[in-house]
Amino acid sequence: MAELVKIDPQSIGVGLYQHDVKGKRLEDELTATVESAVALVGANANTASESLLARIPSLGPALAAKIVAHRSANGPFRDRAALRTVPGVGSKTYEQIIGFLRVPDAKDALERTGIHPESYHIARKLLRALDGDGFAIDLTNDCETTSLDALRKLNPKLVALLGNDEDITARAASLGCHPLTLKDIASELAAPGADARESSGARSGARGFRGSDIRRVANRSLNDLRSGDDVSDAVVRNVVPFGVFFDIGVGRDALLHVSAVEGATAASLGSRFRVGDRVDVRVADVDPERRRINLRLAENPTHMKS
Repeated sequence: MAELVKIDPQSIGVGLYQHDVKGKRLEDELTATVESAVALVGANANTASESLLARIPSLGPALAAKIVAHRSANGPFRDRAALRTVPGVGSKTYEQIIGFLRVPDAKDALERTGIHPESYHIARKLLRALDGDGFAIDLTNDCETTSLDALRKLNPKLVALLGNDEDITARAASLGCHPLTLKDIASELAAPGADARESSGARSGARGFRGSDIRRVANRSLNDLRSGDDVSDAVVRNVVPFGVFFDIGVGRDALLHVSAVEGATAASLGSRFRVGDRVDVRVADVDPERRRINLRLAENPTHMKS
Protein backbone atom coordinates (compact mmCIF):
# COMPACT_ATOMS: atom_id res chain seq x y z
CA MET A 1 0.00 0.00 0.00
CA ALA A 2 2.89 2.34 0.78
CA GLU A 3 3.99 2.05 -2.85
CA LEU A 4 0.54 2.04 -4.46
CA VAL A 5 -0.37 5.41 -2.95
CA LYS A 6 2.43 6.97 -5.00
CA ILE A 7 0.67 6.00 -8.25
CA ASP A 8 -2.10 7.99 -9.92
CA PRO A 9 -5.17 5.79 -9.23
CA GLN A 10 -6.26 6.08 -12.87
CA SER A 11 -2.99 4.45 -13.93
CA ILE A 12 -3.75 1.30 -11.90
CA GLY A 13 -7.03 0.39 -13.62
CA VAL A 14 -7.09 -1.76 -16.73
CA GLY A 15 -10.01 -1.68 -19.15
CA LEU A 16 -12.34 0.60 -21.03
CA TYR A 17 -14.33 2.11 -18.18
CA GLN A 18 -12.10 5.21 -18.03
CA HIS A 19 -13.64 6.36 -21.31
CA ASP A 20 -17.23 5.73 -20.23
CA VAL A 21 -17.45 8.19 -17.32
CA LYS A 22 -16.64 11.83 -16.70
CA GLY A 23 -12.95 12.31 -15.95
CA LYS A 24 -13.47 14.55 -12.92
CA ARG A 25 -15.96 12.18 -11.33
CA LEU A 26 -13.68 9.19 -11.95
CA GLU A 27 -10.74 11.05 -10.40
CA ASP A 28 -12.80 12.01 -7.33
CA GLU A 29 -14.15 8.48 -6.85
CA LEU A 30 -10.75 6.83 -7.24
CA THR A 31 -9.12 9.30 -4.85
CA ALA A 32 -11.89 8.67 -2.30
CA THR A 33 -11.36 4.92 -2.64
CA VAL A 34 -7.62 5.23 -1.99
CA GLU A 35 -8.22 7.47 1.02
CA SER A 36 -10.83 5.04 2.35
CA ALA A 37 -8.36 2.15 2.12
CA VAL A 38 -5.64 4.13 3.89
CA ALA A 39 -8.11 5.25 6.56
CA LEU A 40 -9.21 1.66 7.21
CA VAL A 41 -5.67 0.35 7.58
CA GLY A 42 -4.25 3.43 9.31
CA ALA A 43 -0.68 4.70 9.20
CA ASN A 44 2.25 4.64 11.62
CA ALA A 45 2.90 8.28 12.47
CA ASN A 46 6.61 7.54 12.97
CA THR A 47 7.36 5.52 9.83
CA ALA A 48 4.74 6.42 7.19
CA SER A 49 6.09 8.13 4.09
CA GLU A 50 4.97 11.56 2.96
CA SER A 51 3.03 9.92 0.10
CA LEU A 52 1.12 7.68 2.50
CA LEU A 53 0.39 10.43 5.04
CA ALA A 54 -0.93 12.64 2.23
CA ARG A 55 -3.69 10.07 1.64
CA ILE A 56 -4.99 10.35 5.20
CA PRO A 57 -8.41 12.03 5.06
CA SER A 58 -8.19 15.77 5.91
CA LEU A 59 -4.38 15.67 6.02
CA GLY A 60 -3.14 16.37 2.48
CA PRO A 61 0.34 16.81 0.91
CA ALA A 62 1.30 20.09 2.61
CA LEU A 63 0.66 18.88 6.14
CA ALA A 64 2.17 15.47 5.36
CA ALA A 65 5.42 17.24 4.42
CA LYS A 66 5.36 19.19 7.70
CA ILE A 67 4.84 16.03 9.75
CA VAL A 68 7.76 14.25 8.06
CA ALA A 69 9.99 17.33 8.44
CA HIS A 70 9.09 17.66 12.14
CA ARG A 71 9.74 13.96 12.67
CA SER A 72 13.14 14.19 10.99
CA ALA A 73 14.14 17.24 13.04
CA ASN A 74 12.79 16.18 16.43
CA GLY A 75 12.70 12.39 16.39
CA PRO A 76 9.72 10.03 16.58
CA PHE A 77 6.44 11.04 18.21
CA ARG A 78 6.13 9.58 21.70
CA ASP A 79 2.35 9.50 21.48
CA ARG A 80 -0.53 10.83 19.38
CA ALA A 81 -0.80 14.04 21.37
CA ALA A 82 2.74 14.95 20.30
CA LEU A 83 1.45 15.59 16.79
CA ARG A 84 -0.11 18.79 18.13
CA THR A 85 3.41 20.27 18.13
CA VAL A 86 3.60 20.04 14.32
CA PRO A 87 3.06 23.47 12.71
CA GLY A 88 -0.33 23.45 11.00
CA VAL A 89 -1.90 20.79 13.21
CA GLY A 90 -4.52 22.80 15.06
CA SER A 91 -7.17 21.37 17.36
CA LYS A 92 -9.70 20.82 14.57
CA THR A 93 -7.18 19.23 12.21
CA TYR A 94 -5.85 17.05 15.02
CA GLU A 95 -9.39 15.85 15.77
CA GLN A 96 -9.96 14.94 12.11
CA ILE A 97 -6.72 13.08 11.39
CA ILE A 98 -5.60 11.50 14.63
CA GLY A 99 -7.94 8.49 14.50
CA PHE A 100 -6.17 7.31 11.35
CA LEU A 101 -2.64 7.57 12.80
CA ARG A 102 -0.98 5.05 15.10
CA VAL A 103 2.00 5.25 17.48
CA PRO A 104 2.76 1.54 18.08
CA ASP A 105 5.73 2.21 20.39
CA ALA A 106 3.79 4.47 22.77
CA LYS A 107 3.47 3.44 26.41
CA ASP A 108 -0.33 3.38 26.19
CA ALA A 109 -1.56 0.41 24.13
CA LEU A 110 -4.56 2.45 22.95
CA GLU A 111 -2.17 4.48 20.81
CA ARG A 112 -1.64 1.49 18.51
CA THR A 113 -5.38 1.04 17.85
CA GLY A 114 -7.92 2.80 15.66
CA ILE A 115 -9.74 4.14 18.73
CA HIS A 116 -9.99 7.93 18.59
CA PRO A 117 -8.48 9.69 21.63
CA GLU A 118 -11.89 11.25 22.26
CA SER A 119 -13.13 7.72 23.01
CA TYR A 120 -10.25 6.65 25.25
CA HIS A 121 -12.38 7.31 28.35
CA ILE A 122 -15.05 4.91 27.04
CA ALA A 123 -12.42 2.26 26.29
CA ARG A 124 -10.95 2.56 29.79
CA LYS A 125 -14.37 2.45 31.45
CA LEU A 126 -15.15 -0.71 29.49
CA LEU A 127 -11.87 -2.30 30.55
CA ARG A 128 -12.54 -1.41 34.19
CA ALA A 129 -15.98 -3.01 33.93
CA LEU A 130 -14.50 -6.20 32.48
CA ASP A 131 -11.50 -6.19 34.82
CA GLY A 132 -11.99 -8.23 37.95
CA ASP A 133 -8.34 -8.26 39.04
CA GLY A 134 -7.40 -4.59 38.85
CA PHE A 135 -4.65 -4.89 36.25
CA ALA A 136 -6.23 -3.18 33.24
CA ILE A 137 -5.46 0.45 34.05
CA ASP A 138 -2.17 1.79 35.39
CA LEU A 139 -2.72 4.97 37.44
CA THR A 140 0.94 5.73 38.08
CA ASN A 141 2.35 9.19 37.45
CA ASP A 142 -1.16 10.68 37.48
CA CYS A 143 -1.69 9.39 33.94
CA GLU A 144 -4.02 6.61 32.92
CA THR A 145 -2.22 4.06 30.77
CA THR A 146 -3.56 0.83 29.32
CA SER A 147 -0.91 -1.86 29.01
CA LEU A 148 -0.70 -4.35 26.18
CA ASP A 149 -0.39 -7.12 28.76
CA ALA A 150 -3.71 -6.06 30.27
CA LEU A 151 -5.41 -6.28 26.88
CA ARG A 152 -4.00 -9.78 26.38
CA LYS A 153 -5.39 -10.90 29.74
CA LEU A 154 -8.79 -9.36 29.04
CA ASN A 155 -8.95 -10.69 25.48
CA PRO A 156 -11.27 -13.65 26.30
CA LYS A 157 -13.76 -11.27 27.93
CA LEU A 158 -13.58 -8.85 25.02
CA VAL A 159 -14.14 -11.65 22.52
CA ALA A 160 -17.11 -12.92 24.55
CA LEU A 161 -18.54 -9.40 24.65
CA LEU A 162 -18.28 -9.08 20.87
CA GLY A 163 -20.37 -12.20 20.50
CA ASN A 164 -23.15 -10.90 22.75
CA ASP A 165 -25.19 -8.11 21.16
CA GLU A 166 -27.45 -7.79 24.20
CA ASP A 167 -24.45 -7.23 26.47
CA ILE A 168 -23.01 -4.70 24.00
CA THR A 169 -26.29 -2.77 23.98
CA ALA A 170 -26.59 -2.78 27.77
CA ARG A 171 -22.98 -1.69 28.34
CA ALA A 172 -23.25 1.00 25.66
CA ALA A 173 -26.23 2.49 27.47
CA SER A 174 -24.32 2.57 30.75
CA LEU A 175 -21.27 4.13 29.08
CA GLY A 176 -23.27 6.73 27.19
CA CYS A 177 -22.34 5.70 23.65
CA HIS A 178 -23.92 3.96 20.66
CA PRO A 179 -23.73 0.13 20.61
CA LEU A 180 -21.93 0.20 17.25
CA THR A 181 -19.34 2.59 18.68
CA LEU A 182 -18.75 0.29 21.63
CA LYS A 183 -18.51 -2.72 19.33
CA ASP A 184 -15.84 -0.97 17.26
CA ILE A 185 -13.93 -0.06 20.42
CA ALA A 186 -14.13 -3.61 21.77
CA SER A 187 -12.94 -4.97 18.40
CA GLU A 188 -9.87 -2.74 18.52
CA LEU A 189 -9.14 -3.66 22.14
CA ALA A 190 -9.43 -7.36 21.31
CA ALA A 191 -6.82 -7.06 18.55
CA PRO A 192 -4.65 -3.98 19.22
CA GLY A 193 -2.46 -3.13 16.26
CA ALA A 194 -4.02 -5.79 14.03
CA ASP A 195 -3.84 -5.18 10.29
CA ALA A 196 -7.36 -4.71 8.90
CA ARG A 197 -6.23 -6.37 5.67
CA GLU A 198 -5.54 -9.63 7.51
CA SER A 199 -8.85 -9.79 9.36
CA SER A 200 -11.57 -12.18 8.31
CA GLY A 201 -15.21 -11.61 7.54
CA ALA A 202 -16.91 -8.37 6.65
CA ARG A 203 -14.24 -6.16 8.23
CA SER A 204 -11.65 -7.20 5.65
CA GLY A 205 -14.04 -7.73 2.77
CA ALA A 206 -12.71 -11.28 2.39
CA ARG A 207 -14.83 -13.57 0.26
CA GLY A 208 -15.13 -17.27 0.92
CA PHE A 209 -15.23 -20.46 -1.12
CA ARG A 210 -18.43 -22.36 -0.56
CA GLY A 211 -19.46 -25.99 -0.77
CA SER A 212 -17.68 -28.95 0.84
CA ASP A 213 -14.31 -27.30 0.29
CA ILE A 214 -14.71 -23.98 2.18
CA ARG A 215 -11.59 -21.82 2.13
CA ARG A 216 -10.82 -18.14 2.57
CA VAL A 217 -9.97 -16.24 -0.59
CA ALA A 218 -7.89 -13.70 1.34
CA ASN A 219 -5.23 -16.30 2.08
CA ARG A 220 -5.05 -17.75 -1.43
CA SER A 221 -2.95 -17.06 -4.46
CA LEU A 222 -3.47 -17.85 -8.12
CA ASN A 223 -1.44 -21.04 -7.72
CA ASP A 224 -3.89 -22.30 -5.07
CA LEU A 225 -6.87 -22.18 -7.42
CA ARG A 226 -8.27 -25.37 -8.90
CA SER A 227 -10.83 -25.99 -11.59
CA GLY A 228 -14.22 -26.36 -9.94
CA ASP A 229 -13.55 -24.04 -7.00
CA ASP A 230 -16.63 -21.96 -6.15
CA VAL A 231 -16.18 -18.31 -5.22
CA SER A 232 -19.03 -16.46 -3.54
CA ASP A 233 -19.48 -12.71 -3.93
CA ALA A 234 -16.89 -12.23 -6.68
CA VAL A 235 -16.82 -8.50 -7.47
CA VAL A 236 -17.25 -7.17 -11.01
CA ARG A 237 -14.22 -5.04 -11.88
CA ASN A 238 -14.88 -4.32 -15.55
CA VAL A 239 -17.36 -5.17 -18.32
CA VAL A 240 -16.12 -5.34 -21.90
CA PRO A 241 -17.75 -6.67 -25.10
CA PHE A 242 -16.05 -10.06 -24.81
CA GLY A 243 -16.74 -10.69 -21.14
CA VAL A 244 -16.68 -9.63 -17.50
CA PHE A 245 -13.59 -9.31 -15.30
CA PHE A 246 -13.99 -10.27 -11.63
CA ASP A 247 -11.93 -9.72 -8.49
CA ILE A 248 -11.92 -13.11 -6.75
CA GLY A 249 -9.38 -12.16 -4.09
CA VAL A 250 -6.20 -13.74 -5.47
CA GLY A 251 -4.48 -10.60 -6.74
CA ARG A 252 -5.38 -11.26 -10.37
CA ASP A 253 -8.68 -10.55 -12.13
CA ALA A 254 -10.52 -13.51 -13.63
CA LEU A 255 -12.53 -13.52 -16.87
CA LEU A 256 -16.08 -14.70 -17.36
CA HIS A 257 -16.22 -14.91 -21.17
CA VAL A 258 -19.43 -13.85 -22.87
CA SER A 259 -19.74 -17.37 -24.31
CA ALA A 260 -19.98 -18.74 -20.75
CA VAL A 261 -23.09 -16.67 -19.96
CA GLU A 262 -26.20 -18.31 -21.34
CA GLY A 263 -28.13 -16.06 -23.70
CA ALA A 264 -25.66 -13.19 -23.37
CA THR A 265 -24.29 -11.12 -26.23
CA ALA A 266 -21.61 -8.45 -26.40
CA ALA A 267 -24.38 -5.85 -26.44
CA SER A 268 -26.32 -7.28 -23.48
CA LEU A 269 -23.46 -7.86 -21.02
CA GLY A 270 -23.54 -4.24 -19.87
CA SER A 271 -27.19 -4.54 -18.87
CA ARG A 272 -26.64 -7.78 -16.94
CA PHE A 273 -23.43 -6.88 -15.09
CA ARG A 274 -22.20 -3.60 -13.66
CA VAL A 275 -18.98 -2.65 -11.89
CA GLY A 276 -19.41 -3.40 -8.18
CA ASP A 277 -21.95 -6.20 -8.60
CA ARG A 278 -21.28 -9.34 -6.56
CA VAL A 279 -21.81 -12.67 -8.27
CA ASP A 280 -21.24 -16.32 -7.36
CA VAL A 281 -18.86 -17.87 -9.88
CA ARG A 282 -16.91 -21.09 -10.43
CA VAL A 283 -13.33 -21.47 -11.64
CA ALA A 284 -13.40 -23.09 -15.09
CA ASP A 285 -9.64 -23.36 -15.62
CA VAL A 286 -6.39 -21.77 -14.44
CA ASP A 287 -3.17 -21.11 -16.34
CA PRO A 288 -0.56 -20.15 -13.68
CA GLU A 289 2.22 -19.60 -16.23
CA ARG A 290 0.19 -17.06 -18.22
CA ARG A 291 -1.58 -15.86 -15.05
CA ARG A 292 -5.01 -16.38 -16.57
CA ILE A 293 -8.18 -17.46 -14.82
CA ASN A 294 -11.37 -18.36 -16.68
CA LEU A 295 -14.70 -18.51 -14.92
CA ARG A 296 -18.23 -19.74 -15.43
CA LEU A 297 -21.27 -18.94 -13.37
CA ALA A 298 -21.81 -21.09 -10.30
CA GLU A 299 -24.82 -23.39 -10.14
CA ASN A 300 -27.82 -21.35 -8.95
CA PRO A 301 -25.64 -18.23 -8.61
CA THR A 302 -26.51 -15.32 -6.37
CA HIS A 303 -26.22 -11.99 -8.16
CA MET A 304 -26.37 -8.88 -5.97
CA LYS A 305 -26.41 -5.42 -7.51
CA SER A 306 -24.03 -2.80 -6.14
